[in-house]
Amino acid sequence: MKITFLDRGSFHDNVVINSPIFDHEWINFINTSAPEIINHCANSEVIVTNKVPIQRETLEACPDIQHIAVTATGYNIIDLDACKDHGVTVSNIPSYATTTVPEHVLNVSLSLCRRLNRYRDIVVQGQWQQSSRFCLFDKPLYDLKGKTFGVVGFGSLGAATGKLMHAIGMDVIYTARSDKQSDFARQVSLEELLSTADVVSLHCALTEETENLIDQPQLQMMKNSAFLINTARGGIANEQAVVDAIESEEIAGASFDVLVQEPPTTDSSPLLSIAHYDNFILTPHSAWSSQEAMQALSDTVISNIEAFQAGEAQNLVT
Repeated sequence: MKITFLDRGSFHDNVVINSPIFDHEWINFINTSAPEIINHCANSEVIVTNKVPIQRETLEACPDIQHIAVTATGYNIIDLDACKDHGVTVSNIPSYATTTVPEHVLNVSLSLCRRLNRYRDIVVQGQWQQSSRFCLFDKPLYDLKGKTFGVVGFGSLGAATGKLMHAIGMDVIYTARSDKQSDFARQVSLEELLSTADVVSLHCALTEETENLIDQPQLQMMKNSAFLINTARGGIANEQAVVDAIESEEIAGASFDVLVQEPPTTDSSPLLSIAHYDNFILTPHSAWSSQEAMQALSDTVISNIEAFQAGEAQNLVT
């Protein structure tokens, strides 16, 4: 069996990718550009991909493909209808990031409330050194304890994030597509969540229904003291609307780890224009990528491939 990893460069070099236990040929490509996809997939039975899309034309040109192993939880890069038509199964990696993403959200939530960017800059620029007092009060700081944390999407990542924030003393509310039980959080409508939460954190999948789920009307519902965090997918929040809301002080700030176009270009994302603001944190899609999480992900990818080869496929999305 020939197995091709289209974007091995999406993993750290020191993440171990164990060899499947059955006879196989494994091909690594550091990355695969759009014109290279069909050529790189040719004659392969299993395709491993993180962010390289597999569409109908690839499946039609590469009839040997039997299984696509997505090295992520989200699988919107795969044309599932085309996979069904061609008898191709698709697996993903559920729940691998239930520590790394919540810790990232906690980190940026604290950074925004404690204004770490601003106060670090004050020291770098020499303002503290010139102060007549032992400490420098510039802008007010806030605790997370006692505040309300709103989770949009209450799957494994959203629930794990909410549980961590509950543990530090936040009141957790959430919205989800269906009724879900929780012993630490309360389910509410999206409108109630936006209007009451001090921190709004996005954890839903990107679909036709959730594209631009957070747009100008939704941002206007938020408190002007609230923060918006997106570690889910670019496109769930309208980027220009977020820029406008921050510049007009409709919200207090935001943190984004994902953009519509990744990597971004100077003209592709309005959020790049405010990356230097002290109340905005932009990170390069790194919330998922702790060493521990990436190794767990890698191990599950191999487990998914071995299960497929054994006729006992697991973690299937189609």
